[in-house]
Amino acid sequence: MESQFNQIRNSIKGSITLKLISIGAVILILLIPKSHIESLIYERQGLRNEAIMDISSKWGLEQTIKGPIVSIPYWCYEKIDKEVHKIKKYAYFLPEKYNVNGELKPESRYRGIHEVVVYQSELMIDGEFSKPDFSKLNILEKDILWNEAQLQFGISDLRGINESIEINWDGAKQQFSPGLSSRHIMQRGLNTPITFTESKNYQFKFDLSINGSSNISFIPVGAETKVLMKSSWKDPSFTGNLLPRNRKITTEGFVADWSVLNLNRPYPQQWKGAEYQMDDSQFGVNLFIAANEYQKSTRSAKYALLILFLTFITYFLVEVLGKKKIHPVQYGIVGLALIIFYTLLLSISEYLSFNFAYGIAALVIIVSIAGYSASIFQSAKRGVSMGGFLSLVYFFIFIILQSQDFSLLIGSIGLFVTLVAVMYFSRNVNWYNLKLKASENNHES
Repeated sequence: MESQFNQIRNSIKGSITLKLISIGAVILILLIPKSHIESLIYERQGLRNEAIMDISSKWGLEQTIKGPIVSIPYWCYEKIDKEVHKIKKYAYFLPEKYNVNGELKPESRYRGIHEVVVYQSELMIDGEFSKPDFSKLNILEKDILWNEAQLQFGISDLRGINESIEINWDGAKQQFSPGLSSRHIMQRGLNTPITFTESKNYQFKFDLSINGSSNISFIPVGAETKVLMKSSWKDPSFTGNLLPRNRKITTEGFVADWSVLNLNRPYPQQWKGAEYQMDDSQFGVNLFIAANEYQKSTRSAKYALLILFLTFITYFLVEVLGKKKIHPVQYGIVGLALIIFYTLLLSISEYLSFNFAYGIAALVIIVSIAGYSASIFQSAKRGVSMGGFLSLVYFFIFIILQSQDFSLLIGSIGLFVTLVAVMYFSRNVNWYNLKLKASENNHES
């Protein structure tokens, strides 16, 4: 009876099918801590975003500069319930020329371990308007409220304004005031009353000192818009729908200029009410922090299943080809080490660069698994071989992370090479007549 029991027991222990099922079960169990690690990455990223928002809200958020734009009300007559009602509406006119010459002075602020880039900008804005022509909008002269004409200037976060803004309008100096008479084009901004007396071009000029965080953008309001920006920031990222015509980036900072015509944008020089929106044509520059460790950690964690699979299949081939039995618990211990790599990577990358953190975390895991493998296989040579294999795997994943545009191609080629290697080493295995047996000098686990 006992002999029959041992035969059944040995048959189960030697079953390759049950071994594969047990390995699959271990992988499924390891997906639980993997999902917790991904949640931890998102949590840490959320804390970083909170730190950025906290500092930005006190200093000034990302800034979008819109205008100046001329706003003039007029009377419109509408028939409602058989009665004609007189309704005030607004027409908007954009400048013929619009020039911005500015400098960004960046600073790094820290909340705990999190870095936030803020800036102080000094902008010189000038240009010219022609006298509004209402005939193009089919509005009669008698209905135009010239005395209520305003120059509106949009700033996305008014808290960033450092000092009062004095504009020179056609040779006369006047102050901008907070608030807008209409909000068809911009939700937050400043205004000042203006006058049109002759059919001529009206010059304007003013300086703007404003704080912001990370990004500054402009709306090309002019029939001809020219923007020149310079800064000591070494890693700019040019954003929006229009790239600079010229840019120069050096170790001392960057200089970039944009030249935009009214033909490059989807709205005219004048319109009524809310006929057109302007936000889709904005352009600008982002003071880019080169390494976002949380995004790279998230991408890295997505390859955890691949690393588990490649490592376990290597151990399995050693069992089959080298007659070295490995217990599912030992698979689980190795798998946990592979999962802990991501917590090491996340925690170290919050203090060091991602690449350096990746190297440290990979080295720690590779050495520990190589030593453990040498003990399991009772062979230092096989332990070193396993360390070399894991080094190739982590290097392969690192290359994928660095080459985001080619990650699919590189990953596909790598998986194909892996499959070819498995096919080569298992080409002579008789899977129908295979039993997992321990060698004489290896104890059963």
